Amino acid sequence: MSNIETITRATIGRVVHVIGKGAESNGATVAPAMITRVWGEPTENGKQMVNLTIFPDYAKPQYQGSVWLYPSPRAAHDAVDGGTGTELFAAYWPERG
Repeated sequence: MSNIETITRATIGRVVHVIGKGAESNGATVAPAMITRVWGEPTENGKQMVNLTIFPDYAKPQYQGSVWLYPSPRAAHDAVDGGTGTELFAAYWPERG
């Protein structure tokens, strides 16, 4: 089984978590978002490009296109805060519980 087969694929309507400047509101640093469009297939490392409607706490929804969806919170945080630090926004799958 290849790595690509074990990756969760994004689909319209799924909920993800978003970090980044636009997701911070009312003291919250993570915001929920709904996938509104999926661009292509996941990359080998599990990233996938999506469009999102972001729902910051106590603020109006925001629309953000071309956001990388990462397979883990750690990878998303590295892309925004450290590591590559190249993204303004990053999304990741919430933990299942």
